[in-house]
Amino acid sequence: MTTGHQDTYFIDRHRALRVALEQNRVILESGEEAVQLCYYDGEPLSHAPPNLVNVPLVHLLRFFDEHPLRLPGRFECGGLDLPPEVRAALQQAFDEAVSTLRAHREAVAASGIRPFAEDTYYIDPVVAYQCALLQQQVNLGHRSVFGRQLCYYDGEPLADAPDNLIPLPARDFVPRLTVTRYRRPTRIALPIATPEPRRRDIEQGFAALNAQVAANRQALFEELTERCRTRAVDDFQGPLRVFLPASRVTEVMQYSSRGLARAFEKLGHRPLLSIEHNDLEGLDRVNQLDAFLQLGPHLVVDINHQDNFFLHPSVFNAVWYQDPMPEIVHNRDLLPWRERDLVYSFSPRIDGYLRRTGARDIRRQRFCIDGEVFRERPEIPREEKIVFVGSAYASRLRDSAAERDLIDRLETAFAQGQRFSITEIEALAEAHGVDGRRALWDLFHYVVRDTTVRWMCETAPIPVEVYGRGWEIYPQVVPFFKGPLPHGEPVARVYNSARFALVTHPFEVHSQRLAEAAGCGCIPVVYDARHVTDAPYWEDQCLFFHSRETLRAAFARRPRRPPREIARESTYEAFARSLVTEVRRRARGT
Repeated sequence: MTTGHQDTYFIDRHRALRVALEQNRVILESGEEAVQLCYYDGEPLSHAPPNLVNVPLVHLLRFFDEHPLRLPGRFECGGLDLPPEVRAALQQAFDEAVSTLRAHREAVAASGIRPFAEDTYYIDPVVAYQCALLQQQVNLGHRSVFGRQLCYYDGEPLADAPDNLIPLPARDFVPRLTVTRYRRPTRIALPIATPEPRRRDIEQGFAALNAQVAANRQALFEELTERCRTRAVDDFQGPLRVFLPASRVTEVMQYSSRGLARAFEKLGHRPLLSIEHNDLEGLDRVNQLDAFLQLGPHLVVDINHQDNFFLHPSVFNAVWYQDPMPEIVHNRDLLPWRERDLVYSFSPRIDGYLRRTGARDIRRQRFCIDGEVFRERPEIPREEKIVFVGSAYASRLRDSAAERDLIDRLETAFAQGQRFSITEIEALAEAHGVDGRRALWDLFHYVVRDTTVRWMCETAPIPVEVYGRGWEIYPQVVPFFKGPLPHGEPVARVYNSARFALVTHPFEVHSQRLAEAAGCGCIPVVYDARHVTDAPYWEDQCLFFHSRETLRAAFARRPRRPPREIARESTYEAFARSLVTEVRRRARGT
């Protein structure tokens, strides 16, 4: 299929306008169709259609280096009475610039380095529109969760605009960004021909406006905090209002909050999961406090974070620590625990960290599952295969001789079937000059997970499937690697299709994957960490291994009792019900 049109650079801007208004279609390398882009030299035209882009020829390289729009494939001098030698010189300058740009883009693509954009405020609405169409990713500081570029521009709304194209007239910059849920722009993109002195002045003005937005949001945060602190609640015997702050820039915690929100709703209460609605939003404390005030909750549920500074004494706050967070591991001061704070811990190790902060009456709460998602599906045929769902830890390794030596020591002992206590790993880390927490939560996790997945691929007498990220670096795993798998229903379908699931947490028996696999009726084949964690161990419902040989032998065995028994005590609904009971009991003063 061909349209006969190409993205084109015009020397005559009026001819460029006439062609742009035709809305011709071009065929991209991907085979998709798109509206023809018409770039043009000279002064900007007012009221340009969104496919007519002003790029002075002398700034061609700089423009396409700053804005990764499609490169023009054709150069046209028509419409102007130019001598042949001038036309030839312009064509040569264009060809050299495009060739340089294309080579640079190919080199970047070949490097494997992910190109990220920034949330940007554009002066030119047309450039903003075209950049928004690219749907570029923004680095949010997370290894696998990204944002989508926000393209603000100084102008009025455009028809058929993509959702990441945000009109923001300069007069509204401060008031709108003071209250927005969207991420704020971190850079300004000026017309490419803007003189340097003028450019500096505008960039300084942009920085001053951003500073004013930050100051306004801080003032608003302090105002909302005071309003929250004076917001008392009572009547704990009726349906409870439950506030669950969360962030999409998490891989596990947000699903815990979502699962609890659904459970509270199912039990007849009124939960509010306060989280970004999409990949354009970036909630901060201003947004979270505003949502809190709109709900007026009886109970707040935080995951992995003690955040009670804004609560009235009458409000309950349940804090569920699933991981050894810096605020409890590295904090040598007491945290400001309140009378109505309810503290829940995933493991004995986390208990110890919490006690150092002054927490009392710590309750055990393992990982939970959504029983409506992770359940047995009789309509899905169960195959004699083993699956693993989770990403490799290799990406967390550093180029460090000390860490490499420690890993070699751990790998050698692990291959021999040795099981380490937490104290032993900390002692080895100290002897090798490695931070103990990193040795526990990164290096030993790498040794156990990455090694056992490779063992599974090498020795399993039945078919193997591996889902997640990062496994393509291991030749043993590549034939069985299926790529990333979204959380929820897709994971449940995989577990329902398999007889066995590999579970590799080095310090826990009852992990998230154990509960999810068991809920789907899949037999958990679990790394034996019974020596470093507390009961229950589910010995009748699981198969344990601690070496290559015991892993292979597990496939010839079956547990004495059905795995689904694990899941019955591991649902979000059970946890939500216990929270409601505890809140009401304490509210009565019993």
